[in-house]
Amino acid sequence: MIAVAGFNSMIDRLLEVDALELGTVQRAKRVRVAPGGKGLHVALAIASLGEKACLVGIIDAAHHALFTEFLQERGVSFHGVAVRGPIGACTAVRDQDGVRTGIVEPGPTLSAEEREALLAAFLEECQEADFAVVAGGLPLGMAAGTYADIVTSLARIDLRAAVDTSGEALARAARAQPFLLTPNREEAEALTQRAIHTRDDAVRAARELAGHGVALVVLSLGAEGAIIVHEGRVFHASTPHRSVRQTLGCGDCLLGGLAAGLTRGWTIERLVSLGIACGTANALAGETGILHMEEVTAILPQVTVARLA
Repeated sequence: MIAVAGFNSMIDRLLEVDALELGTVQRAKRVRVAPGGKGLHVALAIASLGEKACLVGIIDAAHHALFTEFLQERGVSFHGVAVRGPIGACTAVRDQDGVRTGIVEPGPTLSAEEREALLAAFLEECQEADFAVVAGGLPLGMAAGTYADIVTSLARIDLRAAVDTSGEALARAARAQPFLLTPNREEAEALTQRAIHTRDDAVRAARELAGHGVALVVLSLGAEGAIIVHEGRVFHASTPHRSVRQTLGCGDCLLGGLAAGLTRGWTIERLVSLGIACGTANALAGETGILHMEEVTAILPQVTVARLA
């Protein structure tokens, strides 16, 4: 089982319009409301690949049934920690050209009791887990060092962990030496204080992060693929360029594929291929964070993982 800390549970609202015009009243053609959050999408990707996943996150009374039923239908168990709420929401407006504009609400500020309950719930699930993932932003009220503390705690029970977040939370977690880091270009630039313009720049950044004690670094470069560093070896992974329908959720699906491959004991080349195929499948799909195995299977043979050093 893979335990996923998607602490900052949210509601995703997607409104589709012909064209977004500021200062006017517009009618949406379609509206989709679903549970959201980075950790949730990682857990969905893991379950889509046939692995057991348990998501731990905050939840309010109004949305508990929605989250539980939505995730249960997709093979994910949900350990929701009650908060006074309400949980936040991300409202996105997408026009007919696919341009998306999003507004993210902050969500609740957790009390000391709620913070303690959330951490205890995740560490409890990790006792039975084969791998752990912490993903997304922290709820208000939680310290920036929370993920770093989790990584340190999991190391004491010899449980490998992946971290996918940003800002100060990412910087501190990286110093705690998680097994896996999956920064994108901007996050890697912030961590290393160096601009990444070329593949060589990306290799240097990934090597620097690995040199600080991270066992596996997968630096995502979007359409340019990813740079991977593991045990001194450097790889470049990519797929043929395609017409991308969306980028939201691609990193979550990439991480889900990597986590699944790691729990199966796959080689780096094989698990990276799965991760890249999952991210690409999400980019070609219309629904964020939802994978279909037939699409992943079709993409897998087209993934190239080339050793650079």
